[in-house]
Amino acid sequence: MVLGICIAAVVLILAVILFSVYRKKQEEKRLEEERLKKIAEEEERQRQIRLKEEEKRAARKAETEAGKELYRYLNQSIKTMFYHYRNEKWEELKDLGKLELTDRDAAVRCVDKLPSSGGRLLRRFLSCLEGGKELETDGKVTDPDRLKGFFEQTMMPFFPVYYPEFSSGPRYISFLNQKILKLFTQLSGKKFRLGYKNRYPNGQIAFEWADDVYRVFRPDGYRLCEASFAEGKVKDGFAVIREYEDDNWIIYRSGQWKDGLLIKEDMQYRYKIPVENRSINGDE
Repeated sequence: MVLGICIAAVVLILAVILFSVYRKKQEEKRLEEERLKKIAEEEERQRQIRLKEEEKRAARKAETEAGKELYRYLNQSIKTMFYHYRNEKWEELKDLGKLELTDRDAAVRCVDKLPSSGGRLLRRFLSCLEGGKELETDGKVTDPDRLKGFFEQTMMPFFPVYYPEFSSGPRYISFLNQKILKLFTQLSGKKFRLGYKNRYPNGQIAFEWADDVYRVFRPDGYRLCEASFAEGKVKDGFAVIREYEDDNWIIYRSGQWKDGLLIKEDMQYRYKIPVENRSINGDE
């Protein structure tokens, strides 16, 4: 009987030991499964992070490319507007060409992310074109007057007054103001210099400035003004302005301006013999 009790005790002890070993292995298994699960979850989390980063990079790349496409279209459009405006053929400007975009959604995001001033300027331009607001335009001009206002908003302030004097140059890019150049940089990532290549073909400088006072010159070096401008007109300072022109005569109005008013006036009559070989006063 004692032997039986001893055997039973041994069996019980072994059972307890085996059960403890089993429990330990089960616990180790559970811990290992949890460890592997955490590893898998972390790997999946990292994979999702990488995917999101790749999506963000792809989106940024698409937006960057869209910005460059918008810059090229805007730049070419302003160039076209410049030649129509300078040659007084604005009424002939009907079409600026199709806006080609690789990814329209990326272009929309690009426009939405522009700083407020740049975004307003670009949207003003696009609003003048059929389908422009949706960035789906063939370039048909629907509001020529508003487009003209946009164009003047992108030029140096003296340009609407003196554009007839620039028939021989400089190029349009010389007259772009800081506002549009800043938008160009935001769209393209390039840097642009104010007054770039502002010279006539003969090397004479076309204009120079200090703060808001501009000095504009003819190709022969004659100074047309030293004045400030506002809303497409002379505001303060001295200026000589082409008033009338026909096949024989050019009539200039010159004098001092104050707050947009001409306070001291002089009319100058200049005979074409030819214009480019004569001074502003008609002297040889």
